[in-house]
Amino acid sequence: MRQSTKQIVATVTFFIVLAMSRIVFAGPDKQLVVLSASVNRDTETLVLNGLNFGSAPTVYCETMPMTVLSATDSQIVVYFPASTPDASYLITVTKGSGIPNTGAFYLTVSPPAVAARAGAQGPMGPAGLNGAPPGLEMVVAAPPAIFGPLHDALAELDAAGGP
Repeated sequence: MRQSTKQIVATVTFFIVLAMSRIVFAGPDKQLVVLSASVNRDTETLVLNGLNFGSAPTVYCETMPMTVLSATDSQIVVYFPASTPDASYLITVTKGSGIPNTGAFYLTVSPPAVAARAGAQGPMGPAGLNGAPPGLEMVVAAPPAIFGPLHDALAELDAAGGP
């Protein structure tokens, strides 16, 4: 029985996912996974959410160790000074030793978005140079075959002198 390329790719993909899931979810040395990171400049914290952090992870910003304020298996909170310049930083999380116990990603810190409020509406501008001819309020430029009923209704209104 000959398998299609899609079936072979799907089968290989399944076995790769199965093998990776054993690394991530099985055994005492489960691969740590960082799912999200957020900086709060008001509280001077970086919060990392993920899986398999263990009870005593170490977090580095570039090569500098960061102060871990709290850690659970799914969340790490580290001190992140509000004065940290806006830039991209390599953040590395480790637990124990070895490759399965390390996760790294780039964190881009940027200024917070400023909410803008709409001001009052300004005055009406001057009329265009080539304005509509006097008495004509609307021009419909569409083939009657496409907008037949609309075209006919507008023609009737125009013939009757408007609505």
